[in-house]
Amino acid sequence: MDGSDKRRLTVICKSARPRCLKGVRNLQVAYLSNKKAWMTSKLFEDWLKDFDQEMERQHRKVLLLLGNCSAHKVSIVLKAVRLVFLPPNATSALQPLDKGIIRSLECNYRKCLVMQLVFDIDRHRSTTINIKPTLEMLYESRNEVRQSTIRNCFADAGFVLPAVEDKVQPDENLVELDKTWDRLALPGIAFDDFVSADENLAVAPELTDQEIVDRIVVPKDNSSSDSESDSERNEPPVSSADAADMARRLEGYLEKLPTTKTAEVEKALLCMDTVENFILFSAVKSHQTKITSFFK
Repeated sequence: MDGSDKRRLTVICKSARPRCLKGVRNLQVAYLSNKKAWMTSKLFEDWLKDFDQEMERQHRKVLLLLGNCSAHKVSIVLKAVRLVFLPPNATSALQPLDKGIIRSLECNYRKCLVMQLVFDIDRHRSTTINIKPTLEMLYESRNEVRQSTIRNCFADAGFVLPAVEDKVQPDENLVELDKTWDRLALPGIAFDDFVSADENLAVAPELTDQEIVDRIVVPKDNSSSDSESDSERNEPPVSSADAADMARRLEGYLEKLPTTKTAEVEKALLCMDTVENFILFSAVKSHQTKITSFFK
């Protein structure tokens, strides 16, 4: 309720094993697949089991507010999680996610997309957005959802916490985005319309009561097969030496960047130091493992 615990994003796509993710072992989001890229009762049940086990390990008791979506109809015994279903046709009024949390995520994602489009236009090159950069942008967008936004959305839905002084600061990035959006010169399309483009997109199948019963009695395998066409490009693996060189080049770029936002540059440089140290540590650790294997 206070926005201090943001869960890892779960992203559902059509392809079970897209080529662009071949060899990728550390995704920043949970990647699931379904032939129609829908949330199903089986996928939700699997997620719910993992979440319940995690909460039990942490000795926490959690209440989940759920809308009347067909995918939420599950029949499992939970130990640390209690499910509470909102009344029909009341989700928009009582669900904190619908009060602006999802909207904030969508806005942040569209912002990333627009910035990428303009960046490529300035360099006279086409923009290709496949699954991998999409997942990366979603992860960044999730991180940018403010704790105050989550807290205020819960309060707007009626879940009020003790009063906390909240000095809301204007988002300078969104102010600059208005100017960037104008550069795309899309007649009659406002950025808000672009953010809301997928608002009514189906994310789960509409099931009858009998279909729900059948699913519980005879679970179906909803996993997507690799026979699905996938135009994603499989990038070759990057060596640790190349990765370290890239990190140093990025560090050099940031050090020479002409900007007045010194605090943001310092934050970015600190992140690059962390990245470079992690690359070097991983490379040394891997090399030591290979050396010790000769003595076995």
